Amino acid sequence: MMRNFVFVLLFILMLNVHIPDISHAQSIDLPVKGYGLSFGNSKNFTGIRLNFRDYRVEEINGINITLWPAKDNGQAIVRGLSLGLGPEAGDFLGVQIGVAASATDRLRGISFGLLAAGAGNRASGLIAGGLAAGAGESM
Repeated sequence: MMRNFVFVLLFILMLNVHIPDISHAQSIDLPVKGYGLSFGNSKNFTGIRLNFRDYRVEEINGINITLWPAKDNGQAIVRGLSLGLGPEAGDFLGVQIGVAASATDRLRGISFGLLAAGAGNRASGLIAGGLAAGAGESM
């Protein structure tokens, strides 16, 4: 009897709990917006960011882990450690490690691509690719 009462009480309490609508959210950021830990495609973030696919990112500072190659990410600025299948940004500063690491403008720091690492314009630092490493203008 008591167990049924507790179950009904918990059920009623759950109906009254306000759950925020995150169906249109780009990311869930903890503990505060912009700093700490982020799950999803946060556009600007400082801290540890975990994302499936980067899309139109603006600026990331810290650790960026993305599983799938980026889409429309040529204007992004990423500073820190970037890991993933194909980390891509407009400007990388720090360490990039992936199957292919690329920047539409420049790579600065340490970049390693299992297959390739490269920059559309300039690359400086230690740039290594299993098959190729290069830059459009200077390396």
